[in-house]
Amino acid sequence: MPTTIPGTKIEIHELRFDKDGRVLSDVTLPSSTKQLFVFSHGWLNDANEARNLYGAFFRNFEKVAKARFNLTKVEPFAVVGVFWPSKKFSEGLAVFGGGDSSGAA
Repeated sequence: MPTTIPGTKIEIHELRFDKDGRVLSDVTLPSSTKQLFVFSHGWLNDANEARNLYGAFFRNFEKVAKARFNLTKVEPFAVVGVFWPSKKFSEGLAVFGGGDSSGAA
């Protein structure tokens, strides 16, 4: 189920993968889709950071598009945001033992 990107009228479909590359969520695009934007976040971004990156891009995209042309006259497009586990440990997870507390390798 798509959600609307905050501050826009653009919907994003979230496609999630686990650490082994298995798909965790299906994406069904509208049959009217003529163009597709697929975005993947970078290394060391969590899901919220990825949503913020995708949101910032499409808020700017919508501003430019409104200034240049009428988005309602553009061929129907869809947006897919890819989410994958790009952090080794979740935030707040403490790792105990096995390491030198001085930070030396």
